[in-house]
Amino acid sequence: MARQQFKVGDSVEWVSTHGGSSIQMDGKVCAVIPMGQPPKPVYQAMQQTAQPELWKFSYHGGEPRGHESYLVMVRKAGKTPTVYWPVAAKLSAVKGVISASNVEPPKEVFEITPKSIRDTY
Repeated sequence: MARQQFKVGDSVEWVSTHGGSSIQMDGKVCAVIPMGQPPKPVYQAMQQTAQPELWKFSYHGGEPRGHESYLVMVRKAGKTPTVYWPVAAKLSAVKGVISASNVEPPKEVFEITPKSIRDTY
């Protein structure tokens, strides 16, 4: 079965598991990360251009993935929007409006290429 692909602005959902707990998450794709590339250069670009005081980034490291992956912006009532790097295989498309995450991704499209990553370091 082919992995579903998403583009910036797509609404997605997944179940996040951590420490024995499962949480339903939903949000909007705000960046596409090419196969084999880390999300850090995109995060750094977002910090410079997309009002970082208005959101936070939940990234705790990890190796580049062997497939295209995505940064997803999640908004929860009363909290600062947070950008996550979920496992792509856990993502599924959401049709219609997402009430808890009705948040637009930054206007800039952060689709990076291997060259742009080399230029970052």
